Amino acid sequence: MALLTTMATILSLLLLLTFAPMVSLACPHGCKCYSDVPSVHCYYLGITTVPAGFPPNTTLLAIRHCNITTLRRGDFSGMPLLATLYLDWNNISTIELGTFDGLFHLKSLAIGGNRVGKLTPGLFKDNKLTDFDGSDNRIEAIPSGVFTNHSSLTSLILNDNRISMLGTAAFAGLSQLVEIQINDNLIPRLPAEALKGASKLWTLSMPNNAISEIEESAFSDCTSLYNLDLSGNLLTTLEGTLKGLSNLNSLLVSGNRVLEVTNSTLTSLTSLRDCWLDNNKIRKIESGAFKGMGNLNNFYLGNNDLEEMPLNELVGVLKLDLAKNRLQTPPLNMTAAPNLAILMLSGNPLKSLAPSQFASLKSIFEVDLDNVTALREHTMDPRALCGAPTLQSVSMNNNNFTSFPKDLLTCAANITYLILAGNRMAKFKRDDFYNMRNVVQVDFTDNSITNISTLSEALESITFLDYLTLTGNPMVFLPEYVFPAHIEINNLDINDMKLRAVDKDAFEWMGKLQSIDMGKNRLRFIPGKLFANISVEKVNLDGNPWQCDCQMYEFAQWMKNSNMTEKFDVVCEGPETLNGTYLSEVPLKNLTCDCVHYQAPTINTTGSDSHVQAGQRARLVCNVTGCPEAAVIWTTPLGDAFSEDSDDPRFSVLPDGGLEIHKTKITDAGMYICTAINYLGTSQESVSLKVTV
Repeated sequence: MALLTTMATILSLLLLLTFAPMVSLACPHGCKCYSDVPSVHCYYLGITTVPAGFPPNTTLLAIRHCNITTLRRGDFSGMPLLATLYLDWNNISTIELGTFDGLFHLKSLAIGGNRVGKLTPGLFKDNKLTDFDGSDNRIEAIPSGVFTNHSSLTSLILNDNRISMLGTAAFAGLSQLVEIQINDNLIPRLPAEALKGASKLWTLSMPNNAISEIEESAFSDCTSLYNLDLSGNLLTTLEGTLKGLSNLNSLLVSGNRVLEVTNSTLTSLTSLRDCWLDNNKIRKIESGAFKGMGNLNNFYLGNNDLEEMPLNELVGVLKLDLAKNRLQTPPLNMTAAPNLAILMLSGNPLKSLAPSQFASLKSIFEVDLDNVTALREHTMDPRALCGAPTLQSVSMNNNNFTSFPKDLLTCAANITYLILAGNRMAKFKRDDFYNMRNVVQVDFTDNSITNISTLSEALESITFLDYLTLTGNPMVFLPEYVFPAHIEINNLDINDMKLRAVDKDAFEWMGKLQSIDMGKNRLRFIPGKLFANISVEKVNLDGNPWQCDCQMYEFAQWMKNSNMTEKFDVVCEGPETLNGTYLSEVPLKNLTCDCVHYQAPTINTTGSDSHVQAGQRARLVCNVTGCPEAAVIWTTPLGDAFSEDSDDPRFSVLPDGGLEIHKTKITDAGMYICTAINYLGTSQESVSLKVTV
């Protein structure tokens, strides 16, 4: 009878608390209480302990970004309906056993971003947790009994702790568990019984631990496992580890020490679509290693030690990454991969590439041949890309090309994407792109282009480019009408170069330009109507040493009158009084220069060396008068252009505008042109140099 009376009393109290209006109940000082969903929020308070006086019908309590150091038994005992508890980003280091006793409705608990070092078995014995977040703490172990047999738990997150021990049954008996994240810890091994009964586990994420051993049958109950991430560990083998995971869709084992893939390592993974085995030490892949894996679409094997790669049974693979291995020949049995669309062979010591090398890949779309021996040593047959009508993207970065590899692209009529970054190309020939009229994206990042004129001529056979990327070239000047009028270019990247000046008509014929990136150059002023005749939507001008003086007056006036401030505004670097100020904030009347007479530049070359012997130094004079100060650009007889900070060790533009040539060569002989540019005009003078033996 006494028991029935007690239960009736508790039930009456719960009903009273459930329907009591929260607004009439007390709220701890500094916290905010809400009645629609009975909840309390305590943020950014200086409290060091859990406050008292919470409304007893509270279902959600959030104490975040406070200074609480310890959770004690009884801290939450006055809230029997509490279902959600957020205690993240405090300074909690200790949680007493019994802290959460009596919270029979508690489902969600977050203690992330604290200093908790220990979770005691039995801590959650009264709770019906569905999700627990204990990330960003100092937890050192998950012994059996903390989460074991917690049958309601569906999500468990323990990232960024110091966990070095998992109890034998750490996660056993979690029949509803769907997700575990234990990233960035120190776990050395996964015990055989740790996941016993986890039949609904969908995602297991354990990257960046110290796992060197996964005991046999550790995943035997994980029959629903769909995503498995073991990257960044110390595994040397996967043999016997993955048996029975027939539903696995994604496997990440990047950055381990796996040595080989046998004919039993992966073959049970019949549903696998994405597999990352890159950055291991794989030297061998046995015949039959991919049997039954017809669903595999994306396979990453880059940065291993493979000397050959069979494509047998990879009938479904779409993308294959073999970059940075030791392949001396292309993959074997290419006909076995009829759906292969992307093949990455970069960084391999391929000795040669034969005629029609990729012709048997009937779906090939992209081939990456960056830093490949056959290209660097010119042993690739010029017809290697022939016979592959679906091939549209070719990457040949970092192959030390000094000129455009036109001979290697003789069969490139269908190419639409061409990437040739990180080479040493400086000049182009008019017919370089003659067979590539379908190309729409060209990337010449980090080459040696100082003068855009020959590239402009080479592109005359093209009518449309979606992207042209010239980032990182030492180009110093953009002349008028940079590209032929008939070429439509949508996006132009000319950032991180050495641009010192731009002609006022540089973009005159580029009316359909959508975006232009001119950031990180050496530009000090912008011609007044540089952008007036183009409807560019996106512009980047950041990272230039803009001088907000008289040379920027016309541009600032155009920008303001055209309501283009938001799109084209720049931050002044000089003069010193305006450093850090937006140009739009400077009154036009203050955009002046310290000039007695404003004057376009004039040049005097008197005193230039006209005749030197090879090996001697030559000095060419370019004395510039005019105000404001002009940008000085030198063009050599071979068409190279230099300004203040030349990359060429033999050519230096001096502070006084002169050009110094160190250790002259016979090929340095000819006509040199000095160009001086300020906002009032441009001046040019020629100097002839003779070099004899």
